[in-house]
Amino acid sequence: MLKANYLDPLKIYKNATALMEQGDYSSAADDFVRITDFKDSADQLGQCKASYAQSLAAAGDTEASNAAFEDYYNYINDGSWSNEVIYAAAQELFDSEQPALAQKLFDSLGDYQDAAQKASDAEERLNTEVQWITSRQLPPRKNGKWRLVH
Repeated sequence: MLKANYLDPLKIYKNATALMEQGDYSSAADDFVRITDFKDSADQLGQCKASYAQSLAAAGDTEASNAAFEDYYNYINDGSWSNEVIYAAAQELFDSEQPALAQKLFDSLGDYQDAAQKASDAEERLNTEVQWITSRQLPPRKNGKWRLVH
């Protein structure tokens, strides 16, 4: 009986990993959420959420990607993650052009590494975007697409 209980999470984990490799982040996340206490499933779930949001942004679905990045932020900001994981997630949000969410996570880290400077950088980027938007200009984006910040 013990062996069967162990194989179920292992099968789910392997399936979720395969789905992730195929780029089906939503389905992979559905599997990882079922086994968050198994191996590194909780970390993999976070990566699925981030990758899903990035894939939506790359496809130009701004509204859905913003919602997905917010979901990723909420997942990381639940109070159970180490400073190292939160810092990496904040950097990923910053690099994915989500400065408001990145700033919140960097701020939550206090004096951890250079989080205060990163929070300031995120706030500066956000303020610049707001200035461009209020002047009816859109900020340049590294992926060539435009996105309004809210």
